[in-house]
Amino acid sequence: EILLFSMQEFSPGVIVVLGGMVAARSVKVIGQEGGKQERVVEVRDAWWNELRAEIKTHARSLDCCHVIGYSETATISEDGVCVLSASGTAAILDQAGSGLRRSHSVTPMQAGMPGAASPTTDQASNGNGAAKIRSKREAISKCGLCHIPYSHRSPPFSMRLVLCSCCGSKYVPDVLLATVEVPEETGIQGQGQLLEVHVCRVRQASKNLNGVEYNATRISELMPFMEYDLHKQIMSKLKIRSHNAVFGLRTVLCIGESMVTCVATGTSVLLSALPIPQPLEFMRTDVRTDAYQTS
Repeated sequence: EILLFSMQEFSPGVIVVLGGMVAARSVKVIGQEGGKQERVVEVRDAWWNELRAEIKTHARSLDCCHVIGYSETATISEDGVCVLSASGTAAILDQAGSGLRRSHSVTPMQAGMPGAASPTTDQASNGNGAAKIRSKREAISKCGLCHIPYSHRSPPFSMRLVLCSCCGSKYVPDVLLATVEVPEETGIQGQGQLLEVHVCRVRQASKNLNGVEYNATRISELMPFMEYDLHKQIMSKLKIRSHNAVFGLRTVLCIGESMVTCVATGTSVLLSALPIPQPLEFMRTDVRTDAYQTS
């Protein structure tokens, strides 16, 4: 079962893997649910359950069993068109505890038990082993969050996968998008920067009494193209800044009488485990030079 969590920050060691951002949207018309209040509540609960089921399906396709940083929003226009949005980050959490830290810890009661080794002898005999375990754990924690949870031979969709820049043994994506805050154990180079992109589209609304369904259809047709343009602008800004990840990503949708606007904000960073984006290349074709050479 896929579990949904609205928490944005977690203690170090709780997040094992970040699969990536998952999102779902649905366009509905308000006022056609029925006359009784119980029927209206039942229908609208079914709308949200459909979105949650779609989010869980996306997380399952990424081989993740948790969705963190989960949020739900509803945007309602004056003519009765409602856009339901749900987003989160597919991840795998360690709910049992801190793992290696717990297995290698020694309580004061155990240290004072008869027959147990004294702290001085423990430190002398296992000092080198503890140092190796600590260094290995720190190295894994810096890049382990970025490793893909699925097999690189059969990814859920077409994407570019490369070997981790830190350990060189696991595969990572070229870009990571997440709705949660930056985990403390993540290896970051430099400082993060605010990232904001926005897309506006003209909406041809119908003012007829029976034009609500037309308006809902028009908005549902615009949403895929607006999300594509948002993603394209995010990728372009990441390349300009030489960053490869965005954390705390949020999208806000506004529906007006003649315009539909979508704004996405987040914090772009450069993760050590992910590859550094290639710089943008600008090419210019001089029409006059080409025409002069052909003549």
